[in-house]
Amino acid sequence: MTATNEEDGKNQRVWKNLVDWVENEGGHVHPALQLQGQGPSRGVVAIRAIPQGDLLIRMPPSCVISGASETDERNATN
Repeated sequence: MTATNEEDGKNQRVWKNLVDWVENEGGHVHPALQLQGQGPSRGVVAIRAIPQGDLLIRMPPSCVISGASETDERNATN
């Protein structure tokens, strides 16, 4: 397996885990979306045409990650 194939395999595992988490929490990720790239160049791309109006991602509040949330939690425990 080349480095690129290894990176692609890792991206696929990371993406599957992320999609599973979001969907288990009641969210949605369009099946035509996929994680590609690496490091700061990593992003979500469409791997096939998506009809206009299709829902791409619905992120439930329980899956939202932000620095503000972490800061609020730390301040609440201090």
